[in-house]
Amino acid sequence: MSLTATHRFSEKIDVSASWVFSTGNAATFSFHEYAAADSPNYQQQQYYFPGSYSYMETLPHVEARNNFRYNNYHRLDLGVNFHKIMKRAIYTLLLSILTASFISCEKDIEFKGDISNPMLVLNSMLTPDSAVTVHLSQSRFVLGESKPITPVTDATVSLFLNGDLKEQLVHVANGIYKGTYFPMPGDEITIDAVADGHDRIETHSVIPTAPNVAVNDSTVTFTESEHNSSLPSNSVYKITYRNMQVQLQLTDAADEENYYYIKATRNYYREGELLTSWPLELKLSELLKNNIDGGNFIFEELFGEEDGSGRTDNLFSDLLVNGKDILFDFSFHDPVEYVTCMDGEKINNDMEEEVTVEYVVEIAQVSKDIYQD
Repeated sequence: MSLTATHRFSEKIDVSASWVFSTGNAATFSFHEYAAADSPNYQQQQYYFPGSYSYMETLPHVEARNNFRYNNYHRLDLGVNFHKIMKRAIYTLLLSILTASFISCEKDIEFKGDISNPMLVLNSMLTPDSAVTVHLSQSRFVLGESKPITPVTDATVSLFLNGDLKEQLVHVANGIYKGTYFPMPGDEITIDAVADGHDRIETHSVIPTAPNVAVNDSTVTFTESEHNSSLPSNSVYKITYRNMQVQLQLTDAADEENYYYIKATRNYYREGELLTSWPLELKLSELLKNNIDGGNFIFEELFGEEDGSGRTDNLFSDLLVNGKDILFDFSFHDPVEYVTCMDGEKINNDMEEEVTVEYVVEIAQVSKDIYQD
């Protein structure tokens, strides 16, 4: 809305005023955040919540579009015109005054909405090789006190199998509820949770079948590099690397919507005891580079010009390869020996303690829900 007024005092002076008012624009914000259990497409270092469910950074929850409105805006402009009539021209001096509003590049906006109660959050990763477990927690108000996500320990959690009640899950610790049933491929699983002070929540999923994966080819080679060293003088530092090339073949089931994830880890053992485990960064476009049909890369449409970024790093569907064989080419490299030599003789071995390196590759079929999330 705008109002404008002018007044002429004389032929030499007139004034004008303009007032503009508008309501604040609508915006969409997340006022709650929640912790989501580590999912197959998350490859970085995990943190938070020890036990069966480790957590990555919290995720935002948006309850509705346009759930916030900025403050109203208004402005008043004043202007004074001085006219001087000359013999051949009229000269006007315009003096504008901006009042009633002062605009800066930065402005703190006070939150005037309601601080809503925490919501119940259920996380569960269902696999055929482990009993059904879930983790219950509360969401956290983003403008409130910064504190750890609160687990919910007094809920009633029910497991339904193909529409029928199978069992009640038992609280173990820190909001983790565990059952005894191991899901089977094709099972329709529903988990229902009820807790005081929260709305009932329910989640549903179908357990996918295990993919058909075989080893196509594998080779192992060793390379050695030398570096001159000053300590001791005239010595040579030698490093021996192991290079492994492995090709896996996944046969996709035809005439079905199938969704896959791929994940790899490197484990270090000493005398059979796990020392540490590191997730490996995977670039799906590199793993799939040998899937060629008619001279064209089959997955070109999946990666496009970005060459595979974001979620496609290790999640993909069979949209482009329905019923076909999919090849994955892995390359693993690790040092197996560090040796200092002088005059061709070993004088020191920096890897005298034997450490076993293990590579674990997971190719699994996931539900459509996980793929879309």
